[in-house]
Amino acid sequence: MKYFLQLVAQSLRSRFGNNLSQTVVIFPNKRASLFLNSYLLEQGYPIWAPQYMTISELFTSLTTTQIDDPINTVCRIYKHYQRITDSKDETLDNFYGWGERILADFDDLDKNMGDASLIFRDMREYQEIGEDEEILTDEQIEQLRKFAGDFSEVERSVVRQRYLKLWNALLPLYNALRTELESENLAYEGQLYRSVVEGLNDGTISLPPQIKHVAFVGFNVLDAAEKKLFSILKEQGKALFYWDYDTFYTAPQYSLSVEAGTFLRENLKNFPNELDASNFSNLVHRSASESPIDITFATANTNTIQAQYVRQWLGAEAGHFSPLQASKTAIVLCDENMLEPVLHALPTEKEYRVNVTKGFPLSHTPAYTCIAQAMEQIQYDLNIKAGMVTAKGKQKPTTTVAPLAASMIEQLSRLQQLVQQKAMEAKEHTAEGSWNDILYTEAFFQVYTTLSRFMQLFEDGNLCNEQQESIINLPTLFRLVRQVLRNISIPFHGEPAVGLQVMGVLETRCLDFDHVLMLSVNEGKLPQKATDASFIPFLIRKRYGL
Repeated sequence: MKYFLQLVAQSLRSRFGNNLSQTVVIFPNKRASLFLNSYLLEQGYPIWAPQYMTISELFTSLTTTQIDDPINTVCRIYKHYQRITDSKDETLDNFYGWGERILADFDDLDKNMGDASLIFRDMREYQEIGEDEEILTDEQIEQLRKFAGDFSEVERSVVRQRYLKLWNALLPLYNALRTELESENLAYEGQLYRSVVEGLNDGTISLPPQIKHVAFVGFNVLDAAEKKLFSILKEQGKALFYWDYDTFYTAPQYSLSVEAGTFLRENLKNFPNELDASNFSNLVHRSASESPIDITFATANTNTIQAQYVRQWLGAEAGHFSPLQASKTAIVLCDENMLEPVLHALPTEKEYRVNVTKGFPLSHTPAYTCIAQAMEQIQYDLNIKAGMVTAKGKQKPTTTVAPLAASMIEQLSRLQQLVQQKAMEAKEHTAEGSWNDILYTEAFFQVYTTLSRFMQLFEDGNLCNEQQESIINLPTLFRLVRQVLRNISIPFHGEPAVGLQVMGVLETRCLDFDHVLMLSVNEGKLPQKATDASFIPFLIRKRYGL
């Protein structure tokens, strides 16, 4: 059996020969590009490699518009919300969570090319949705009317009033935010996707002349903007499509029972595969010459036992692993918290490399612990100074006074100095060039640059009002810093096509292995729990294809 990317490499070589310099290959992530390069070189002669991009990089490369900082975008939404609803008493501290959800809804709407004027109609008008539309059943229409009516009663709770106020403001918020960002040549991601697709459609945007072909490799679920991009390039004769799937998910006899193939079947119909379907019969239609797939389930009571099982599984007696072919074996972490235990559990006496094609969570490093403790101490000291904490350490309720932006910058600068000091101390206690030394150095650097990012937001006035007062208090600032840091992963740079592969689930896209060990295949981990929080009701989302 040939690997998927081997088939892609053969197809590209047969089409374009040794010169792929005018071809761009689009992957769901960057990991697969090095594997494809190795397969392109299998025949042993020089070749002009294609350019590699993610789908996001392709969209941003087609316009001069830049993506706005998400924190800055939420602050813009907050200021527009205050103006539109005349909510002068609404603080950013209370609004920020709402603002992130609103931005996610705007992003989803634009990526799916939704009509904002219809989707963000007043709740009073929602009762009429579905009157002449066949997509909603009578039961759904009745549920929708009941939902809308519940929010239009004369006697409303405070929460209902706030929600209705927000819903009524969504359309003007959406229009005001887009207008402001466009005036500064900025956009949030969904807005940029939509503008690029509209530009391609009306001819104001086109591919650079040096790009003759675009190969889309290994995609699955597509937003409406991505589908439109695919369609436009297909009509121009510039698009090639390579789908990584198995016929078990797409064969007619299974199509009604295998839900996981829903999007694949649609994609194969709209954008035909460049590869023959006979290459994708691996689960149930294997040829007689191929060995059957062997799947084993192992029970482990704790994460520690799981990690220790890795050592056993890699042992010679298990027959799953050959040091000479380490790159054909993968350990897949369905729970990113398993990375450290697995790295410590790997055999120490080994004659092969280990390649971690997964970011290391910054929150698991001493740099994060250091900054989190420092922020707690600063807040506690300020509360003591202001008399907000009793002798027993309990905090008194108090009103928040908006500090000057300069004082917030000063606090961030103090944290930066502490980070520098701790980074130097960590370097003294770790061997230079060691794994820990490199990891900790990068972790402190990421913390330092994140603090600089917040300082810049204050200096640019994005987190201030006209009186140069901060629109957030210190606890909220520290909460935002922690939130950003928790979302950062430290990337491991190396040669992913060499050595034993340790990776997350998403990093496995487009890749094939002879042996795979998946850890934490538990409910809530695989698949992960869905978080579908949205201000747009489910039936409205379904009606407009969000």
